Amino acid sequence: MIGSVTGAEVEKLSLPPLFMRSVTMRGVAVGSRDLFEDMNRAISREHIRPVVHRVFSGLGSFHDALAELASGSHFGKVVVEVAG
Repeated sequence: MIGSVTGAEVEKLSLPPLFMRSVTMRGVAVGSRDLFEDMNRAISREHIRPVVHRVFSGLGSFHDALAELASGSHFGKVVVEVAG
């Protein structure tokens, strides 16, 4: 759920469809757009790059990538590379 900073109340929210579909809602705390843009400028200026643990090739390796994540043995990003 993103956008709750504009108001925490929702009008005309029907709960039965949410219960019937077993919906899970999770909040995400994010900063402002200005902070996001500042962060991206800093990343570019300082040449910050993510730590990549392992790169899997193609969507066929998706399940292997998920297994790598589930193992908890990774340090850094687990990437699935898809040719464009």
